[in-house]
Formats: sequence, C-alpha cells, structure tokens
Amino acid sequence: SMFIIFQTCTLVHWYLWQEDEVVPFEEGEMGLVLMAYGLMWGSLLPAAPKANEGVPVWRPKTAFGWVPLVFFLWWAMNPYLGLRTAGNLTMFSNLTTEGKTSNHLLLRNNPLKIFGYQDDQVEIVELEEPLGRKVKEGAILTRINFDVALQSNVENYLPEELKGTPITIRYKGETLETEDLFNDPAFAQFLEPRAWW
Repeated sequence: SMFIIFQTCTLVHWYLWQEDEVVPFEEGEMGLVLMAYGLMWGSLLPAAPKANEGVPVWRPKTAFGWVPLVFFLWWAMNPYLGLRTAGNLTMFSNLTTEGKTSNHLLLRNNPLKIFGYQDDQVEIVELEEPLGRKVKEGAILTRINFDVALQSNVENYLPEELKGTPITIRYKGETLETEDLFNDPAFAQFLEPRAWW
C-alpha cells in the first residue's frame, strides 16, 4: 500500500505543480496504479455488519470494491481476449498472443480470444532502414502498432526527410510494394490518424 500511496502522491504533485514535462505514469502504468488504488480502498472500506456472519477476506467488503476488481480482471485478461499486449500484467513476460497461435503453456490456440485486433497483422518483407524499434525487415506487427509507428515518423520528421522510403509488406494475403512509403496513395490507409481509444 505504501507503493500505491507514493505513486498517487507523485501524480498529485505533478498535476498541482507540473514541474516536469513528462507526466508520471502517462502510459499503461497509470491504469494499473488507479486500479490498485481502487482495489486497496474498496477492500479497506468496512461492510455493513450482519449478525453471526463472517466476511471472507478474499472478497471486497463493499459493492464499490467490486468495480475495480472486475475492471482489474478485465485488464489482466486483455491479451487472452485478443485486445492488447502492452500496458497489462503480462507486458514483460514474453507472452505472444498475436496471430492464430500463442506461446502460452495452457492457452496455445487462443481459445478465449473473442476480439480480432491482434489477428490484423502486417509483415514487413523488405525495408532498407528501420523506422523505429519495431518497424524493421522481417518483423510482424499488428496493424495498430504498424500505423502508430508510421504516424510517429510523420510527426517527428520533416516531409523532406521521409521522401524515398522503399518498403515491401504483406497485409491480408496481399503484397504491397512502394519506393516512397509516406507519399504513395496505396499506403495512405496506414497513415490515417487513429482514434484516441
């Protein structure tokens, strides 16, 4: 609980004074902090006493305590349901759930996957120079990660610097090839801004 209190104090401090340019816990960690905070307070709040009945320790003591618990379990199940693999509990575990199979010991064929976000993949067949950490020759990325990586290049470089970027990709069984990735109309679908969610 001290860790949660420390993180909460850091966040409140930043919002009040904003001395740093980077928001603490700006990425997926913020969600985990808030869930842990809700779980902590939901389990500490006392329940209405009932005559001759004990309260199990493993259950939240109030209805408020169930909300963050259910949200936390949903968050933890994200990679198995086919939603996301970053910003959750298995983020650094080398778990692979993208595509049709998984490297999970028990859930190899992804039987719980009900969303198709991780199955929409782009394979980079040929690329002379990497465009960031993830976009490199031989990589297989989800469509969302590929789009975000390309859009970050558009935001961080001048248009003259991005001219003449040759790439060959395989997407939905079709091979797409261009000599100018950021100016080719065939690749415009990958450069459209995505919604914030």
